[in-house]
Amino acid sequence: MADDKHDPNAASVLLDIYRLLSIFMASERFATLADKDGVQKVFANIERDEITRILLSVAATIRLVEDRTFKEKAFDWFVGPRGELVEDVQKPSTSKNLDIREACNKILHSQHIASERRPLSTGRGALEP
Repeated sequence: MADDKHDPNAASVLLDIYRLLSIFMASERFATLADKDGVQKVFANIERDEITRILLSVAATIRLVEDRTFKEKAFDWFVGPRGELVEDVQKPSTSKNLDIREACNKILHSQHIASERRPLSTGRGALEP
């Protein structure tokens, strides 16, 4: 009987991370282009939506692969702290490190993913990672 187990392609996570980094790196260039017919607003919406889609896809894939492989971790290159969580924004100095599983959980269960923009001389903003 053929193996009918459905496993996501863990290697696709690297491609998605590359795409995510490309969006951040291209953001400043897009923001400096002349704005004809509201193109900047369209690009900003595409950036936001694509970042959200990629973050959710990467987080879900990592969680699924990690849950299925248990001790044989497919993402050993993510070992160690992968982010910081500030639980109380009134006390930003009190943060805790997140491992990859906790970071993915925060992404998957978030109700809002905010993006920060650095102002440019054009009056528009470029995404900050």
